[in-house]
Amino acid sequence: MAVPQHAEAAFGDPLPYDAEAARMFGQICAVVYTQGRQPRNRTADLMIAATAARSELSRDL
Repeated sequence: MAVPQHAEAAFGDPLPYDAEAARMFGQICAVVYTQGRQPRNRTADLMIAATAARSELSRDL
């Protein structure tokens, strides 16, 4: 089985990165910026966090 198919079989359907996730990303970046940090340095992590927040997921599943 090829790698992409194996990943899909193991993890299921991917979560969408849609307009709502993009808005959440902006809000998270604003919080990071107000804390004196640079969101630019952690863009991928913040996009993942925004996608999870938009999908109402937490790390305490």
